[in-house]
Amino acid sequence: MSSYTIGEDVRAQIIGPYGPITAPQQTLISITPNQTVQAFQDLTGATNSRTVVKGVSGKITFTRTNSDLENLAAQMSQDWRAGVPIPVGSFTYTISELNGTETTVHLSPVSWMITKIGDATPGKPVMQELSFVGDGYQTV
Repeated sequence: MSSYTIGEDVRAQIIGPYGPITAPQQTLISITPNQTVQAFQDLTGATNSRTVVKGVSGKITFTRTNSDLENLAAQMSQDWRAGVPIPVGSFTYTISELNGTETTVHLSPVSWMITKIGDATPGKPVMQELSFVGDGYQTV
């Protein structure tokens, strides 16, 4: 499986609902934890709060280099109309640390959404974007 370099120190592998998604010109990866703070009152009457973690969400923006995203949109649309559940995928990224080590993060399962099939601007490459929601965030 090939991985793609983003910036100077990140490599990523995108496994969409139907297989690998090739995005060799990734320009942005944004990952945000989905957290809420729940307040509660304990038996003594004191008010406390706890953070509730509900996975992560994010987006990957990249320059269009092939028809992978259009094909993915067509397959997802076809399955949706046929009543077939859209499968989940996964997302793995590796960060090169300043001390020479690497940290690899694996998100699985990941539900993918196409948020931009194409933003076209004269004189610039077509930009595409995938968004995701993942439940299992783990370093490997």
